[in-house]
Amino acid sequence: MDLIESLYDHVPALLYDRPNWVLWRWEEIPGRGRTKVPYRPSGERAKANDSTTWRPFHLIVRAYKRGLWDGVGFVVSDEDDLCGVDLDHCRDPQTGEIAEWTQTIIDALDSYTEVSPSQTGIRIWIIACKPGLRCVRTGANRIEIYERDRMFTVTGEHVPGTPRGIEHRQANLATLYHELFPPQPKREQTQRATDPVELDDQELVRRMLASRDAKLVRLWNGSLTDYNGNHSSADLALCIRLCFWTHGDPGRIDELFRCSGLMRDKWDAVHYGNRETYGTHTTSVAIGMWDGVGYEPHDDEDDGEQEQAQSRALNPPRERGSVDLNRERLEPAVSVPSWREGLA
Repeated sequence: MDLIESLYDHVPALLYDRPNWVLWRWEEIPGRGRTKVPYRPSGERAKANDSTTWRPFHLIVRAYKRGLWDGVGFVVSDEDDLCGVDLDHCRDPQTGEIAEWTQTIIDALDSYTEVSPSQTGIRIWIIACKPGLRCVRTGANRIEIYERDRMFTVTGEHVPGTPRGIEHRQANLATLYHELFPPQPKREQTQRATDPVELDDQELVRRMLASRDAKLVRLWNGSLTDYNGNHSSADLALCIRLCFWTHGDPGRIDELFRCSGLMRDKWDAVHYGNRETYGTHTTSVAIGMWDGVGYEPHDDEDDGEQEQAQSRALNPPRERGSVDLNRERLEPAVSVPSWREGLA
């Protein structure tokens, strides 16, 4: 069965209906080796973080039929609830046998699953939001989990015994994530700011923007330049800084964020199985990552030494993929078979 026939026969309509498709081909990239590079039908490069370079499925299929391409792919973004789980080097390409540790995860997530183009990997598609920022579990049994800014190849080679549709699996993903990236003990704090900041919003914002944190000012004004155009990463970075200025008050963080240039409709959108909104979740993650240092208002702002030192504690920002998740609050959501032993 060729690729196009497999796609039409097996890929869920949830993917077909979204204009997130690209072409790809193998290329040698200096420093990266043989890499799948995404393209548009025009022959121009596509980008995983630029939706203007993606196309509807039927245009991608038409272009693929002309040749020159090694496959098609789908880009996950923060505008949908799709998440892909990649399991590498876990399938015998000759016999189709799947490694036991991989089968355990397939059974636990219980959603549409297909074989990778290399025939040695597995991809599971689910409807869920990744409950943290880490994406890659390295080691012999490599696992990658992405929900945005990532092209996933699509083969339509459905794994027998798995659902034909993409299922809602938020609780299952939370449990898997907790197993892969267990929270580490919190670092000891000598002092944690807890008292409310007794300044009205107007004065607090004035002092924020007058601080020495230039990145905070850019985020407040809605700039995404420090985060390569990634809106969600910028949202989290601003919330972490607001923790410093509000002493981690979630209600006040929400109020201030709504006044910033980053505010958008997604802030109030429900994105999680427990009906939690994107804004509530982002605020909670930020508070979990906050180091406990808080702004202490001064009558005389000229010395500003404490403010400067505390503001510097927030820099450099915790970029996606390199953040410290030592304080992330993650607990297993459901009871499923443990695969930790197989990953050791």
